[in-house]
Amino acid sequence: MEIWTPAFPDIFSENNYDIELTNGDKNGLIITLLGEREKIRLYFGIITAFQMYEENLDGGGYSFDELKRFQENHCRDRVYKIKNGKFCEIVKKESLGLWNTLQNPLQYIIITGNYLVNIICDGEPKIKRTTLN
Repeated sequence: MEIWTPAFPDIFSENNYDIELTNGDKNGLIITLLGEREKIRLYFGIITAFQMYEENLDGGGYSFDELKRFQENHCRDRVYKIKNGKFCEIVKKESLGLWNTLQNPLQYIIITGNYLVNIICDGEPKIKRTTLN
């Protein structure tokens, strides 16, 4: 059974966030959450896998009820650390041994008003929070 825990509860204010995502060989995965009052950037580095779902799609195999319970608190908690995750199991099974090279495999889910992003990485992301004028 999956266990969802707010990953960075003190980082986010009650705000609606837009999401921007870049991923590449040089800098890895960078996710920017842009709110009315702040910009929060999560630097995951080179990752193992990620998937992104628009709000009207399946949501990575999560039911509407499962996601709704987390979205009710989404004004504050945006990033969750997942233990025993469904996505981890899929990646483990299909990684052709890559999973065994990870020193600290972690799964995160980011929820915004319009997207769900599922991430498998090797360690904690670096976070930069900027207050907007």
